[in-house]
Amino acid sequence: MTIGSRIQRARKGANVSQRDLARQVGLSAMMISKYENDQSVPDSEMLLRFAKALETKLDYFFRPDSFSVELLAYRKYAKLGKKKLDAIKVHIQDWLERYLEVEDFFPQEKIQIDLPSYKVEAMDDVEDVAKALREEWHLGMDPIENLIQLLEDKGIKVGLVSGFDDFDACTFTFDGHYVIASKSEISGDRQRFNIAHELGHLVLQCQGELDEEKAANRFAGAFLVPAERATYELGVYRKDLDVNELYLLKH
Repeated sequence: MTIGSRIQRARKGANVSQRDLARQVGLSAMMISKYENDQSVPDSEMLLRFAKALETKLDYFFRPDSFSVELLAYRKYAKLGKKKLDAIKVHIQDWLERYLEVEDFFPQEKIQIDLPSYKVEAMDDVEDVAKALREEWHLGMDPIENLIQLLEDKGIKVGLVSGFDDFDACTFTFDGHYVIASKSEISGDRQRFNIAHELGHLVLQCQGELDEEKAANRFAGAFLVPAERATYELGVYRKDLDVNELYLLKH
């Protein structure tokens, strides 16, 4: 990836136009376009201005690039708009590059991703899938102590992104791997649900007119809190739950 491509990607990650960036660094929009299209090369002083304006480190412009990430199920996130999706994609790719750099310091056997896939025709089937996946992964019925670590152990990378409204989570692919991105400025409970929701999209094959979003929500709830465990803790005939009791159950 060239310096010009890096400038363009950083600009999209910051969700600013060429005109806005030009104003911040004291150039014309045409000059920004020339830099991004490798028709001209910025000097070190200009790169420092870009780094400051785009809130990135100088070494970002010189970092090697060996992969690209692609969004799964684009239509699902279309309401966010292309500019915001591009910005999220840039943030995830930047995070993933740094993640892989650190990973290279600790060589280990690569994890082969072998996610099961389940056909579901009704919401009740989704509960069965959540239970089946727990059984396949030998999780039992107890709470999952660290969902992110569990997915990392299965070869699914999980990253947190910040600064985006109207965004909860989405899933990208790169080089045959999955990356789940979740919003960071939310509670841990919501993050876990979002991540489990995205896992649902990866393992569920919804048939007919079954709503994929509702099915993924149902999967997330059932995967995180199996019905048997909830019944054991709360009983069969419960119709409400006190906030203090909920706190004790969660801690």
